[in-house]
Amino acid sequence: MCREDSTTIVETEASGTAMSAERPEAGGPEQPSPDAAVPPEPEVVAPSPAEPTLPQHIVEPTRTSMVWTMVGIGVVLSFAILVFILQNGQRVRVRFLMVNGTLPLGAALLFAALLGALLVMVAGAARVLQLRVVSRRHRRADQLP
Repeated sequence: MCREDSTTIVETEASGTAMSAERPEAGGPEQPSPDAAVPPEPEVVAPSPAEPTLPQHIVEPTRTSMVWTMVGIGVVLSFAILVFILQNGQRVRVRFLMVNGTLPLGAALLFAALLGALLVMVAGAARVLQLRVVSRRHRRADQLP
């Protein structure tokens, strides 16, 4: 019975070292390679000059910075609403409940949007109130012996 071991030799250009990988025949016992007793040399990676050596400090957003962000967004939205009202200056007839009158189209649409926002706020406030009542009941039930 003839046994043949296959050996592959790979040369690397960067380090100039040769590595060999032996594959044992299927079903046969693995034979230790002659290089197994010699541990491989660890690669030393020099830090690149672009990497900072000081620790990075992360600045967390504060309430003040959030307020400034919201003020900026509010100013932009206010300006957009003003432009909308000025560009839609045609007078339209408006009837609401028992009130009749004429308004610029932009102002009438702004009032309609504000009325819709008010309805949403009322529904949201009712839900918050409902959750507070339920929470208070649960706290009282938990405190009873």
